[in-house]
Amino acid sequence: MATPMVGIGSKRTLFLGPRTPNHVKSLGKNLSNIKKPVFRQMVKLAMLDFEGKPVNSDMYVAIKKAVQDTCNVDIVYGALYTLLKCALSFPETLLKQDIFKEDLHELGINDECIEDLTNVVYGQRRSSIFANFNNIAPHLPKLSNFCWRIDVAISTSTLNRVLEPAIIMEVQLSDGRRETFEVHPSQFHRLRFAVATLLKEIENLEMKSILKN
Repeated sequence: MATPMVGIGSKRTLFLGPRTPNHVKSLGKNLSNIKKPVFRQMVKLAMLDFEGKPVNSDMYVAIKKAVQDTCNVDIVYGALYTLLKCALSFPETLLKQDIFKEDLHELGINDECIEDLTNVVYGQRRSSIFANFNNIAPHLPKLSNFCWRIDVAISTSTLNRVLEPAIIMEVQLSDGRRETFEVHPSQFHRLRFAVATLLKEIENLEMKSILKN
């Protein structure tokens, strides 16, 4: 996490991750050729997409008609889209405003644009955008219900007296599926130990200062 990033002498990883895309690195330089109204239209267009609202191609064409260098618009919009999407994907408690502004300065973005981007990322629309990101993100089915019982095998076709317990588990998932499986006591104890170890690791991780508010 101490790998130098954008800007000479920078020793902290930007919120964009350990490898900042090249088109985002050049955002500050390219923004110097974009007028403020065009910049704001780009941000507005990206925010509509993040909120899950319909965006048609005519809106983007209108932005490109307002400038002479249409190629630069494509580069700047792509960089703004990547930057904003990454920033809005973080819970607000994990990406503080001062860190966000500092990272934008590292990218060479001017103060006026930084103020606009900060108002957008930390504005009233943040919660709805974050919720929309969570809804459209790929995820596995959740556990809706869990039942279990213990069966004891008294005998088998080869043994008259077994008295071996087995744990029968049934899980119901959020997508409606039901799965039933049998767990041997030794396997259950290994599972119990693994869960306890994982909970301990999570507890230790939560104690690290980087995750505290």
